[in-house]
Amino acid sequence: RKSSRGDDAGWLDKLRIPTRLDEAFEKLLETLDHERYHTPALGLRPTVENTRSMQYTRVDEHHICTGRWTTHISNLAASHVKDSTQAQMEDIIRILGALLEHKVHRSPADIVFTTILLRSMDDFQAVNQKYAELFGTRPNPPARVTVACGNMLPLEVNVMVSVVVALGPDVARQHLHVQSISYWAPANIGPYSQATSVRLDSDDDAPALVYVAGQIPLVPSSMAVVTRTRPSEESQSEQDVASFRLQTTLALQHLWRIGKAMDVAWWVGALAFVVAGEDDIKDKASIAALAWRKIHIPEKNGRPIEGSTPTDDTGFDVWNERCMEGRSTLTTGHKNKVLPDFSCLSVVSDNRAGRSNGHSAIPPLFTIEVAQLPRSSQIEWQGLGVSRAAVSFFEPIQEHGNSITACSMVSNEKIFGFIGIGLLSTEDQVYNQIEAAISRLLQRCRIPGTADGHRRIYTSHEMDLNRLRAQVIPCRSVWNIQGEELSAAMVVEYEREVDR
Repeated sequence: RKSSRGDDAGWLDKLRIPTRLDEAFEKLLETLDHERYHTPALGLRPTVENTRSMQYTRVDEHHICTGRWTTHISNLAASHVKDSTQAQMEDIIRILGALLEHKVHRSPADIVFTTILLRSMDDFQAVNQKYAELFGTRPNPPARVTVACGNMLPLEVNVMVSVVVALGPDVARQHLHVQSISYWAPANIGPYSQATSVRLDSDDDAPALVYVAGQIPLVPSSMAVVTRTRPSEESQSEQDVASFRLQTTLALQHLWRIGKAMDVAWWVGALAFVVAGEDDIKDKASIAALAWRKIHIPEKNGRPIEGSTPTDDTGFDVWNERCMEGRSTLTTGHKNKVLPDFSCLSVVSDNRAGRSNGHSAIPPLFTIEVAQLPRSSQIEWQGLGVSRAAVSFFEPIQEHGNSITACSMVSNEKIFGFIGIGLLSTEDQVYNQIEAAISRLLQRCRIPGTADGHRRIYTSHEMDLNRLRAQVIPCRSVWNIQGEELSAAMVVEYEREVDR
């Protein structure tokens, strides 16, 4: 292109390129860089992970849990298929299709979130190809997270799949499916959406659950994993940890930007999947936990950190309107300007409720160590958010040494709740402890009944899955929001009507 003077004016060099990190996340990175880490562990880490696998009771028996708005189909595997990982995935797709049609009475178009567990990330492309066939030419596939668990997967299982199926009409959902390259957030280059929301009622302004896909630290404009140049006098270990701090911050910013685009006001819970070695897992778990705590702590003037401030740099291109086929889509404006939005929050402590000042209200976070992540990333953030909702946050309590944190929201006499439980023991008594602790928490929250909702458990230890009736994510280690190692973490999501 020529200038009006007829010569090359270097106009490209004059264009303003947005900074990689917004102000709030630049401050977060500075904080992470100045902290000292290495939190003592609790001594529960397996020492022979590379020689053992999880032991399940009848791993091929899937689990189905149906709630008010969603159905969870968990632990789909095909260990009886010996040919290849791709062949196992093909059989899983067949099983899933039959379950959707005959048990849930829905179709693949109703899936809103998928968890894919691989033995090796080398199988990602082969699995991805079969997974894409499940949705055909559908323009809005579900959000998803994909991790490799290594030898923690059950014997002869190379891939395991769990899905969340929306039970309401398609018009009650929104999808964020951005495929254009920009400076905003990474484009989705596979059969998934960056996020999918499910409204809890038919009203357009009803509260919604927002499932955000796993976010890795890709530079949006190049789609390459971010790198960091450090002083040469630093050791390789120091440089690796410094690079991890940047990856943690950038991937978390992606989660924030997508959350704000989907009008998320509060995260009810989140996961940080990390790849680490014996020498640096404590540091990485502490960094992820600190980042999550700091981004939720208000500034000294009482205003919450807002994440990415809306500017003309944060706009994005939505997937071609002509492909929507009447489905709801998003505008390019940010409707919720603050994340976290403490104005929607009430904190419950000692059976007393009040508006939060933000100092104690930090959503549950678990850091999950896995074998591999996509693109050889070191961290992948994944969150479940709520929009247009009044949220009750129940301050953490302790039961037999196990920590419990919960959030809940109510919509027209319907309740969605999220409980995060950090477990210090996997002995037989822990099962009764879990049930007792959940029951007490529900009483404290004034919610009758038991938490018979969907359960997910993250652990490196052998557990009786039939007894737990849970989706399982086998991993190398689990860490809490204080950067302490746990034996296991459990998440309970429950959906119910308010009893009268």
